[in-house]
Amino acid sequence: MICVHTNGTYRITDKGLIKISSVTGGFDIKPFPGKYAGYQIQSTYTTFVIYKKSEAGLSFSHEVEGSVEPVSYFEFDNYNNI
Repeated sequence: MICVHTNGTYRITDKGLIKISSVTGGFDIKPFPGKYAGYQIQSTYTTFVIYKKSEAGLSFSHEVEGSVEPVSYFEFDNYNNI
């Protein structure tokens, strides 16, 4: 389970919260479709953030370069474009 918050994004475990990203202000997080199914993307106040899925849960991969506007919501089209 994931918790997005003003001060970052957390993975919720039976032992408590684990911070997986310090990027502030998470809005929406969705799995990538198709060949990138092992990743998820999050919109935030300042950028898009990419996470990689593993057996332990999501972990921070990187921020998307060039995205500097807040994006509250996003969708993938039928070609898997955002």
